[in-house]
Amino acid sequence: MTKDERRLKNTLILDLCILAVIAAVSLAAFWLPGVDTGGPALRGNTDANGIGLQIAATGEEDTARYLDALDEIGAKATFFFPEETQPDDAMALVRSRGHGVGTRGENGMYIGGGASVPVMSYRSGSGIRQVAPSIDTTKMFVHSEGAQQFASSLHRGMFVYVDAADDFADFQKIVQIAVDKGYTMLKIDEMLMP
Repeated sequence: MTKDERRLKNTLILDLCILAVIAAVSLAAFWLPGVDTGGPALRGNTDANGIGLQIAATGEEDTARYLDALDEIGAKATFFFPEETQPDDAMALVRSRGHGVGTRGENGMYIGGGASVPVMSYRSGSGIRQVAPSIDTTKMFVHSEGAQQFASSLHRGMFVYVDAADDFADFQKIVQIAVDKGYTMLKIDEMLMP
C-alpha cells in the first residue's frame, strides 16, 4: 500500500468515526423517546465545507479590525455581544457589513427567532448542547502548538469559537488556516439545518 493510499484510508476511517459520533449524539438528542435532552440543541450542517464562525465580542475591542480581516478573504461570522451591555454602534457596524449579530449571557448564545446557539465550553447547567463538532480556540491557542492542533482538528461542518479579546494574531491564524484548508467561513444561521 502506497503512502497516498494509506493517507486516503486513514482519512476515510476518521471521517466515518466522526459521522458515527454525530449520528449517535443526534439520535440521543432528537429521536429517542423519553430522553431528557436538557435544553435546545441545534444540528449543524455537517455535509457542507462551511465553518460556522462564532466571535465573542464586547464592542470595546476593535470590531472593525476583525471585520476587515474577514472581509479581506470573503469570510462571514456571527459576533456575539454581552446581552446586558449591547453596544448598539458595534452591532450596527457588524450588521452593515453583512455579518450576523447575536447576544451571549448566562444561558448561552442567542441569534434570535427562538434559536439558542450551542456554547463551545459545554458549561454545566447551561441547558444548551451542541450536536455538530466544535472547536473552542480560546483553550487551544493557549499552547504554543495551538495552530497545529487547530489545523489537524478542523473538519467540514464545524462550529469554531473565537474570543475577540484574545490575541488578534491568533485570530488571523485561525481564519487563514481555515481558508488554506478550503473551508468557507459562514454566519451561524447559514450553518444550521432547516
